[in-house]
Amino acid sequence: MIKAEFFTQNGKITGFSLNGHAETAPKGYDIYCAGVSTLSDSAYLCITNYLKREIDGEDGEGKLFLKLKTPPDSQTEAV
Repeated sequence: MIKAEFFTQNGKITGFSLNGHAETAPKGYDIYCAGVSTLSDSAYLCITNYLKREIDGEDGEGKLFLKLKTPPDSQTEAV
């Protein structure tokens, strides 16, 4: 099971944590894990590499953690 936790500050999302696997197919063939990984890795890379925001983060097998070190701005803000 994939577990997601979202972190907020003043009603705005400031980060997220994902852990686990969908386990609907053998490793490497699970389309649900692939979808979640694609979207979450894209968010991680966009925030760190494209927007150049500083984060507390960890990206590893079966888990991803990202939390902004500064309050959300107009480019990172999520409602």
